[in-house]
Amino acid sequence: MLAMSECSVVPKAELRDLAEWLASWPWPLKESAVLDLVASRGWQVMSHDAGNAIEWETGLVGSRPWAHVTLIDGVVSRAGVTMSEVLPEKSAESAAFLRDVFADQVATVSELLGPPAERKPGVRAAARWLLPSGAALRIGLGLSCTWSLRSPEFVQIEAGLGRR
Repeated sequence: MLAMSECSVVPKAELRDLAEWLASWPWPLKESAVLDLVASRGWQVMSHDAGNAIEWETGLVGSRPWAHVTLIDGVVSRAGVTMSEVLPEKSAESAAFLRDVFADQVATVSELLGPPAERKPGVRAAARWLLPSGAALRIGLGLSCTWSLRSPEFVQIEAGLGRR
């Protein structure tokens, strides 16, 4: 089992930088633009299923150092980035570690984007910011902390379905 002392934590400066980067994405974002954005950060594309998905290595955390986008008709619908270790075993220690990481990430993003528009407490906690572009940035807590960026169109579809 991974000891908590061995767990990677993304430094605050990198959290802010990534939040600014994601919030600045121009919409609609085409597949070729994602490849350019990824390359501009020096990250390596690991998998590219043209028209469907792109996955790249970020190096941000040790156990799952990658991110991905889902494409619909060659345009990004959502992106996801793993922002903490994925802990294989549930324990009081791992739950406390992830809650602390989640709280730190929400606080850091709140410094940049203001308070989240929505918060969900509990074991599967989440915080969601609506961006000026109409996109939404969400930090979710599960077996890791993950960031999800949803396109303005995806946000509208979710709202129409009563989901967030």
